[in-house]
Amino acid sequence: MQAPRQPASLMPGARRFMPGVGSGPSGPYVAGVGRGATPFSTRAETPGLHSVPGRRTDNLMNKAALQASAGVMVGGELSSSARTAAELFGRPPPGYIPGRGRGATGFAGGVSRDDTATDNVHDKSDLSDANFDPFTGYSEALFNDAEYDEEDKEADRIYDTVDMRMDARRKSRRENRLKEEIAKMRAEKPTIHQQFADLKRSLATVTKEEWEAIPSVGDYTLKRKQKKPQMFSMAPDSLLLQGRNSTSYSNSIASAGSATPIGFGMQTPLMGMATPLGLQTPLGLRTPLLGSGSGTGSSGAGTPSLNDLGEARGTVLSVKLDKVMDNLSGQTVIDPKGYLTDLNSMQLQSDADVADIKKARTLLKSVTATNPHHAPGWIAAARLEELAGKLQAARELIATGCQQCPKSEDVWLEAARLEKPANAKAVLAKAVSVLPHSVRLWFDAYAREKDLDQRKRVLRKALEFIPNSVRLWKEAVSLEEEKNARIMLTRAVECVPQSVEIWLALARLSSYEEAQKVLNEARKKCPTSPEIWVAACKLEETQGNLKMVDTIIARARDNLIARGVAQTRDVWLRLAEEAEASGFMATCQAIVRATMKVGVEGMNAKRIWKEDAEEALSRGSVATARALYTCAIERLKTKKSLWLALADLETKHGTTQDLEKLLAKAVVCCPQAEVLWLMLAKQHWLQGDVQAARKVLAEAFVHNENNEAISLAAVKLERENHEFARARKILKRTRAHVNTQKVWIQSVQLERQVGDYDAAIALCEEALKSHAECPKLWMIGGQLHREHPTKKDEEKAAEVFQRGTVVCCRSVPLWLCAVDCQREQGKWSVARAILEKAKLRNPKNPELWHAAIRIEVEAGNKQMAQHVASKAVQECPNSGLVWAEAIFLEEKSAQTHKAVDALTKCENDVHLVLAVACLFWKEGKISKARKWLNRSVTLDASFGDAWAAFLAFELENGGGEKECRNIINKASLAQPNRGLNWNKVVKHVSCWTLSFPEKLRKVVERMFPEVMKNDKLPQVIKDALYGKLDISVAKSTSSLPQKGGRTPDQIKDEKASEGRKREQGDSSPTQQGASDAKAAAVDYRDERPSTQREKREREDREKESERETKKAK
Repeated sequence: MQAPRQPASLMPGARRFMPGVGSGPSGPYVAGVGRGATPFSTRAETPGLHSVPGRRTDNLMNKAALQASAGVMVGGELSSSARTAAELFGRPPPGYIPGRGRGATGFAGGVSRDDTATDNVHDKSDLSDANFDPFTGYSEALFNDAEYDEEDKEADRIYDTVDMRMDARRKSRRENRLKEEIAKMRAEKPTIHQQFADLKRSLATVTKEEWEAIPSVGDYTLKRKQKKPQMFSMAPDSLLLQGRNSTSYSNSIASAGSATPIGFGMQTPLMGMATPLGLQTPLGLRTPLLGSGSGTGSSGAGTPSLNDLGEARGTVLSVKLDKVMDNLSGQTVIDPKGYLTDLNSMQLQSDADVADIKKARTLLKSVTATNPHHAPGWIAAARLEELAGKLQAARELIATGCQQCPKSEDVWLEAARLEKPANAKAVLAKAVSVLPHSVRLWFDAYAREKDLDQRKRVLRKALEFIPNSVRLWKEAVSLEEEKNARIMLTRAVECVPQSVEIWLALARLSSYEEAQKVLNEARKKCPTSPEIWVAACKLEETQGNLKMVDTIIARARDNLIARGVAQTRDVWLRLAEEAEASGFMATCQAIVRATMKVGVEGMNAKRIWKEDAEEALSRGSVATARALYTCAIERLKTKKSLWLALADLETKHGTTQDLEKLLAKAVVCCPQAEVLWLMLAKQHWLQGDVQAARKVLAEAFVHNENNEAISLAAVKLERENHEFARARKILKRTRAHVNTQKVWIQSVQLERQVGDYDAAIALCEEALKSHAECPKLWMIGGQLHREHPTKKDEEKAAEVFQRGTVVCCRSVPLWLCAVDCQREQGKWSVARAILEKAKLRNPKNPELWHAAIRIEVEAGNKQMAQHVASKAVQECPNSGLVWAEAIFLEEKSAQTHKAVDALTKCENDVHLVLAVACLFWKEGKISKARKWLNRSVTLDASFGDAWAAFLAFELENGGGEKECRNIINKASLAQPNRGLNWNKVVKHVSCWTLSFPEKLRKVVERMFPEVMKNDKLPQVIKDALYGKLDISVAKSTSSLPQKGGRTPDQIKDEKASEGRKREQGDSSPTQQGASDAKAAAVDYRDERPSTQREKREREDREKESERETKKAK
C-alpha cells in the first residue's frame, strides 16, 4: 500500500514535492547534480586500495543513522535502515526541515518556490546559552517587533524629562569637579604649550638680527652610516687648459672678439650640420670684447678673471674719489666737522622699506587725487616724502595742499615746518592772511621771531584779530614791563571778563585800593570762583588785617553755597596748601577753620581730619596739617590721639617753646592721659629744668594717683640726678599702693645700683613671694648672689636659677643664666644636663643649641662641638645664629663652602651676615668684609654686636677719623639693644651710667680685645670712646647754656654732688621733699635724651629725601 503524501508547510492547502516517495528516479539521475554536487566514493570503493575494515561500534543509533542517510542518498522508497531510524526516533513533526537549527534551508523548486517565498520572517532572537542569564533570562527586547504608537512617544518624552532633571541637579558640582581634576592634571603634567608659554611670549622681543643669528640645527644623532664608495675619474685636458689660461697673464692685446667666427659656420661645411651655423660659440662671446690680458679660451662676460675684478675695483674707487675732489683746487669738498652729523641724518633703507614707501606713495597719491580738499591726505603725503629723504618733493606737495585746503591751519603749519626758516615766515604771513583767527598760526609766527619788538608786534597784531584769546593776552602781558602790563591787563579783563587768572594778575599789579576794586569787579564777573575770595584774603593779610581774613573766607563759603556751587574738601585744602606755599599762613589757617565741617559727618570727623592732616604733612604742607590738628582739637578737646599727633608734629617741625605750650594745654584738657604728662615733664628735663619736671609730675600724681608709669618715671628722674634717697622713698610708697612686677624690679635694681646687695636680695625674695611667675626677678636674684662683693655664692645663685626654671620653664634667658652659672664654674656635665632639660621644655630653640655648642668648644671637645652643631643645624635650619657658630667650627678650607650652604638657608639673618663678614675679614678681603659689615648693620640696626664689629674692623684696618665717627654716630642714633655680647656688657651694673661710645668700646674690648691695644688709633676717636669727647653730629640740647650761664650738664653735676653730700650727712633734704615724692622723668627706655631728637632729625631727613626722589620721578 502506498503511503499518503505529507503537506510541505503548515499553511492550509500547501503541497510538497518529495522525490523518491511514490515514484523512482529516472534512469540517468544523479542526486545533487542540479546544485553542483558530485558523488563521492568511500575508501573501500577506490580501486587498487585495500579495504579498511570500519571501526566496530555497538551504538545502534549511529548505525541506524548511517543507514537512514544512505537510504536517502540513494533515493526511492525508504530502505530498511531508514525504516529502522523511523522506528527508533519516530516520524518528524509537521513542517520539520532538516538542518534548520544550524541555519540550513530546504531546497524547493517549481510549485513549492512560491510557498517558501511567502513564508513569514522567522524570529531572529539569540536564544543560545551564551545569551542566557539565570536572573534576567535572555537579554532581548520583549517588544522589539511591537508597534511604536503615540503613548510610547509620550512615555519616552516623560522619561527623557526626568533624566534631564536628575542630570541637572549636580551638573555644576560635576563640572567644577571636572575642572578641578583637569587643573590638577595640568599642574602635575602640563602640556607642551603650557611649558613653553613664557618662552614663546619672550619671542616677541627677539629682533630680526638675533633670529637670523640662531644657528641651524644639525643632525647630531649617532648613526652608523655606511661609507659610500668614492669614485675617481680622470680630469679632461680641456679643464686643465682652462685652469691654466684663467691664471695666466699676457701683455698682448686680444682682438675684439674675432678669434671665433661671427657664426656663419664656414669652417665646418654648411651641410655637415655638425656645428649648426657655427653657433657652438654664439657670436664669439667666449672671447671678451675688451682685451683683459688673457689668451685664447679666457673667461668672458660670464666668468670674469682676477684681472677684470681688479680693474673694476680700481675704476669704482676712482669714480668715488672724483666725486669728492674739487676739479679746480684739488681739495676735498667733505666737511670734516659735519661729517658725523650727516651720517646720523642718513637713513638706511632696505628693499622692504623702499617697497613700502612706493606703495604708500601710490595710495596717498590716490587719496589726494580723489579728494583734493582732504587736508590730512596732503600732510601724510608730504611727511612720506620727508621720510623718504625727498624734502623738496615734500614742500611741493604741501604747497599744493595749501592751495587745495586754504582753510586748514594744520596744512599751513606743516608747510611752515617743512620750509626753510627764511621762507617759513613768508608762509605764515600768507597763512594768517587767509586764517586771521587761528591762534596756533599766530603763536607759530610769534615763536619764529627772535627780536623782542617783533614778537610784541606779532602778538599785538594777533590780539587785533582775536581779542578773546586768554593765551594770547597772557603771553603778551608776560613780555611787557609792569607799567605796560597793567595797561594791557586792564584791556584784557574787558575782552575776556571770564578769565580768573587775568583778574588776579591785574589785582597783583594794582595798589591796595585798586586791587580791592578789581577783585570786587572780578567777583561780579566770576561769581562761582573761590580763587577770587582767597586772593582777597591774601590782599588783606598783606595789609595786616587778619580779622578780615576769617570774615572773607566765611562769606565766600556762604556765598558759594547760596549759588549752588559744590566745593569739596579737596578743593579747599588745595587752596590752603597753595596759600601756605605762597607764604600766607593766616589765609591758610582761615581756609581750614572755615571749611573743616564741609563734607564731614559727626561719627567720622576725627578719622577724616587726621587723614587729611597726614596727607598734607606727606606733601610737605606743615602749616596746613598744623591748622587741621588745631581746629580738630578745638572741636574734640578730650581726644588724646589728636593731642599726641599735634605734639609729634611740633616735635619734628616746631620749636621747643611751641611744644611746651601745646603739652601744657594738652594736660589740662586730658588730665588722665599719663603720656601727655610724661612728655611735658621730659621736655622740661631735656631743657635742664629738673624742678619744672618735678612740678609737672607732682601735678600728674594729683590727677593720676598711684599710676605705675608716672611713679617709675619719677624714680628714673631721681636716679638720673643721683637722688637715690628720694628714688628709694618713691619706690617704697609705690610698692605699698602699686604692687606690680616693674615696681619691684626697679626697687631691686635701685639697691643694686647703689651697691646695697643685702637689701636688694631681701627685696628680690619678697618680690618672688607675690610674683613668682616673673622670670626677670629670678634672673636678678641669681645675679645678685653672683655679684655680691663680700658674700659671693655661686651655689646659692645656682639654686635660685634652678627654682626659677621650675616655675618659669618656658623662659629661655633664665635657662641660659643657669647654664652660664655652671659653665663659669667649669661644671660642664651639670651645664649639659641643664641644657638637655631646657631643650625638652623648649624644643628647636636656636639660643639653647648655640649654648650647647659653646659649652663643647670651651670644654675643648671640638669633635663633640661639631657633632652638636650638625644636630643644631638639622633642628634649626633657618637660624643664622646656629649656622654662624657651625661655620667657624669647620676647617679653614671648608668654611667658605659652609657659609655658602648657610646663605642658601637664611640669607638675610644678621648673625650669619656678620659671620660671613668676619670670615672675609679673617681672610684679608677688606673690601668684601666692609661691604658685608655694612649690610649687617643695615639689616638690623638694633644688633649691637654688628656695630661693635664694624667699629673694630675700621679701627684695625686703618679706617680714618671720618669713617669711625660716622659709625659711632649711626650707632648712637640706632640705639641697639640686642646681641649676645652687647647685652652681657651693657646690662652690667658698671655700664649703666656710661655714655653710648663708652658702652660701644666695652663691647669691642670683649669681642676683639687686641683692637683697642693698637697705638695707631685716631686720638679723637680714642677720646670719644673713653668718654672724654663728644663727637655726635647734632649737639645735644643738654650742652646749650641756660639761665645763669650754666649748661644742663653742669646743673646735673651740681645736683649729683648735692645728693652725695646729703647721703654723707652734710646736709638735709629741703622743704620740697613733700612734692619731690611725686616728681618723675619721662622716658623709661635706656635711651639718652639727646639721641631722641637726633633720631627724629634723621627720620625727617630720610622722609625729605624720599619726597624729593618722588618729585624727581
